[in-house]
Amino acid sequence: MPPFFIPAAEGQEQTDQVYAAVVAFNALVDPSRFYSISYSHNGKREVATVGEPHAINGETVLLILKERRDGAPHPV
Repeated sequence: MPPFFIPAAEGQEQTDQVYAAVVAFNALVDPSRFYSISYSHNGKREVATVGEPHAINGETVLLILKERRDGAPHPV
């Protein structure tokens, strides 16, 4: 697994600043960092990986956050 990164961030300092802003904005209780997750969506097994296009919408996955309501990680 590569070190934590945010696609398009210019260096570790900017990565840390963006991540801190996301954590603060979303009031994350558990700011765990995830590189890749697998999950079920509409009965189909999916995988989301930071820096790669998302299988459902084709957009680049920027972060994977842990939701407050059920504790399950989800791509952003």
